[in-house]
Amino acid sequence: MTAEMVRISLQDWGRAMDEYLRRGAAEQAGAMARIVLARLPRHLPTYARLLEALWLLERWEEGDEWGRRLLHADPCHGRAWRAMAQAAEQRGERDIANSIWRRAFEVDPYQADIRRGLVRTTLGRDSSLSMTEPCLGTLYLRGYRWRHAAALYRTLMAADPRRLDFQINLMVALWRQGDAGGAYQLARHLTDDNPLLLLPWYVQAALGDEDDRALAYNPLVTMDPDGDYLRRRLRLDLAPPDEREPGVRFRQDAAVLTVSPDEADFLAIAPVV
Repeated sequence: MTAEMVRISLQDWGRAMDEYLRRGAAEQAGAMARIVLARLPRHLPTYARLLEALWLLERWEEGDEWGRRLLHADPCHGRAWRAMAQAAEQRGERDIANSIWRRAFEVDPYQADIRRGLVRTTLGRDSSLSMTEPCLGTLYLRGYRWRHAAALYRTLMAADPRRLDFQINLMVALWRQGDAGGAYQLARHLTDDNPLLLLPWYVQAALGDEDDRALAYNPLVTMDPDGDYLRRRLRLDLAPPDEREPGVRFRQDAAVLTVSPDEADFLAIAPVV
């Protein structure tokens, strides 16, 4: 007879992983992350937590792999770029590492490890941490200066239309400043060309019609069923799943993890605080 399985909310499971990481217990956090990913292989909040565990464990090549996976869904994630840069640096690929550290710096200019990595791999160290226009765009977004961000990202996109992070950040700026039409059109363009991206699906579902919501349903449920990643990424106080912006609906059962009693012991060892 098999032991009765235990149902645990992803929110509680994630908080326990965060507590392990806070304590520096990276092996335990990594083990919990792999339990989630065995059941929800595209769950982005767990990608991010696993990346942190691998960083603490100095497993650079594994971090490189998971960083690449996360960037397919969110090319603006600084710590994913950090993982790739560190792996390249450890392989002795200094020039490649420097270019990746630069990208990490553009999307997360105040993260200490990123700043150190960029300085370490740059010959002209005096100017390595100078703020560029992409850095300024990041700061505009973090300061909720949506109109300034939108204007800057339009300029950046004109100079390099291939950069997905510029397109996504412009979409977010337009959405938050109230330009629903511009944000929706950009979201549709992004999901048509890059269906693995998370943020455009959310914007398309929030601003679109019933067909848009139907198209967005599976990507949102598989990547971020309870909005955990979006809260951290956008630093927005999102409402519970069934009360979010019009039309965005998530399956409640997708935000619950079914685990064995032995796996559930992780929560007893690291109580949520």
